[in-house]
Amino acid sequence: TWGLGAFGAVYGRFAEAGDDNDITDYGMLLQAGYLLSPSWEVFGRYGVIFFDNKVSGEDTFPEIVAGVNYYLGPKGSYKNSAKITVDAVYLPNGFPTNQTGLGIVADDDDQVVVRAQFILSL
Repeated sequence: TWGLGAFGAVYGRFAEAGDDNDITDYGMLLQAGYLLSPSWEVFGRYGVIFFDNKVSGEDTFPEIVAGVNYYLGPKGSYKNSAKITVDAVYLPNGFPTNQTGLGIVADDDDQVVVRAQFILSL
């Protein structure tokens, strides 16, 4: 089937830091994808983290992502069991910590990360 899929989330973290220095961080995520054919899907995502205290001079770290999924098998019949995903991530404020599994390095400057992955589930 073809069509639109959408997802949204709001999340938070509270930490007791002692001496009345409690920390409350929160964020949100909005994602949409559109199945162009049984084999091809395009998607976009916007996420943002709001830190209670500034990290590397910033307290807001947005993420903008655009990508494509290719589902293998006759007319994409393998679905998420066998697919190729390629996406590009733009971090306009950089990111405060290394996220090496995602290809992100700690840096104050803006970053662009291009990733590709092949998923095979047996």
